Amino acid sequence: MRIESVVLICFLASACTEPNGGPRTPVTLPTIGAERPAEPVPRDPDPLVLDEGSADVARLTPVADAEVTELQALGSINELKDQGGDSALAALPPGDNLLDRVRYLYAQLLLGEAGTVTQLEQLSVELPENPIVWRLLGHAQEVLGDREGGLLSSRRAYELDGRRESPSCPALPVYLARILMGSPETTGEGLSVLREELAEGEFPGDAAIMLLDFFREEERHDEALICLDQAIGRTEGGIRLGLELQAAIVLLQLGRFEESNLRIEAMLENEAHHPDAEMWHVRAQLFARNYQRVISLVDTYIARPDLDEERRETYRETRKQAVQAMETGIRLVSPFEFGAIIRGGKDLEARRRALNTMANRSSPDAVGFKLEDARRAVFIASRTNEAILRAEALALGILVYEKPELIVLDGLMDLDPTVRGVAAALVTELDPRPENLEAPVMGRLAIETDAYVFGQLHEALRVLTGADIALPFGAAEDREERAKIVKLWRDRK
Repeated sequence: MRIESVVLICFLASACTEPNGGPRTPVTLPTIGAERPAEPVPRDPDPLVLDEGSADVARLTPVADAEVTELQALGSINELKDQGGDSALAALPPGDNLLDRVRYLYAQLLLGEAGTVTQLEQLSVELPENPIVWRLLGHAQEVLGDREGGLLSSRRAYELDGRRESPSCPALPVYLARILMGSPETTGEGLSVLREELAEGEFPGDAAIMLLDFFREEERHDEALICLDQAIGRTEGGIRLGLELQAAIVLLQLGRFEESNLRIEAMLENEAHHPDAEMWHVRAQLFARNYQRVISLVDTYIARPDLDEERRETYRETRKQAVQAMETGIRLVSPFEFGAIIRGGKDLEARRRALNTMANRSSPDAVGFKLEDARRAVFIASRTNEAILRAEALALGILVYEKPELIVLDGLMDLDPTVRGVAAALVTELDPRPENLEAPVMGRLAIETDAYVFGQLHEALRVLTGADIALPFGAAEDREERAKIVKLWRDRK
């Protein structure tokens, strides 16, 4: 495909879309998260035993161990709050059995009562093998800002519940995974938990959506599609429809427009009126250049009396583009198609042209492309296996990224010396120039083995520091001479 001869299009965002390129269909979980009111609700004193170690926290009388599930304890309190508000929660007694005790403590947490975590910690000491206790303790710790404690307690709950033939906390894996995925150090563990939930758990849809978010950000769309298809095979109803739509959008991102159309049309056979699916149906047909079909669909969907004005305007604009393409013979190309070319096109030159056209939004051909499209193009190219694409992504990245030094520093660690050389040369082109560049450039200089890149890094340090340390001719090619230069830089006052 000759990219120079096409006109680019970018579609107006609708209420069903997000910046990462697709609608997110929420899946309801019986989780226990809730916002706490600013002030606790006053209540009558409960018959508590005072904790000798604290004047503020009352110690509850012990209760016997028992089988208690999330749905029994936590779900019922969520329903109680919805029906009776905070006053209904405040009226709950501590109870003399584990079910009532867990319900009481969860209610106290929702009310923002001080000392709830301490009381849960006491309960975990009394009943150290009960997963529901650790489940609620972990949640309470996280709500109050103790991520480390919340993670440890939730892990303990996950371990204990995994030993049971019938788990009492079926929503726990997704909850734990959300905490784990929030830190690079624990992302791998989070992915393992999600994959297990996807294969065997009770909430495969939620696990698939979390994996989709992760893989989409990593430009690993094939893996995202596999996860979605696995979840689709284990779900039904509205959850399944939402996953089907997400899979269709991933296919669009992969440039597989006809397959995406088939998925959406199959969805609409089962769900005749699905506004999000209809919107993406029109877009997928436009991406596939089925212009007459676009016009026909828009004329059908736009006539719906319940259609909101934002979607109505999007449909009008899309129809206008399709009519113009039919009348003029212009080929419309979407950001998805360009992304697919950059990601895995067979022709390297075509991939380079797609990258430059998509990233260079000032080009006449790029009318309608948004800044996020340019950034996405650079990100895709920076993750390919072609060094020339990664190098060009660096050069374009300093034009479109809000913090271009991040992509430059990433380039300094590339395995290919061509990319590292470009990154080193771009260090001095950053404007404004961050103050934290000298250390990472010096760190790369100390381990660099390529003569050309060493010279570029040396020159970058001269510009950054103003120091006049010479690099004798041929020194960059000799290991011992490079070590001497590095020492001079380190010993510089």
